[in-house]
Amino acid sequence: RSSASASGSGKTANLFLDASSTANNVRVAVYATHRGHPQKLLGKTTITSPKPNAWNSVALPNTVSLTAGKAYWIAVLSPTGSGALKFRTPISPTLRSEQSQQNNLSDLPATWSVGASSLGGPISGYVSQ
Repeated sequence: RSSASASGSGKTANLFLDASSTANNVRVAVYATHRGHPQKLLGKTTITSPKPNAWNSVALPNTVSLTAGKAYWIAVLSPTGSGALKFRTPISPTLRSEQSQQNNLSDLPATWSVGASSLGGPISGYVSQ
């Protein structure tokens, strides 16, 4: 979960993948926050040839309207058979990440099903204009 630093249109998803990542297809989505959890899908895209040990940037097909100070969630998924998705997780004792309750996703859903959560910080990713 992260808060928008400025109001505007989110047009690009950016994700840093660890050097050990072997994923050849990565789905990235932005979700609105409801009661502190991801809920409604605002936009999603696919990185078709992700590069390990690098920032990967890809356009969102529909711009996402962001409001300064409002919380949003960035979700990532490597579908079954697409390789191992590994990203760097900044250590933060106060920030939370969540998993979907669904453990067999082939795509990121329109509505998030809240699953397990943990402290430790967010992935290295952001949405830019």
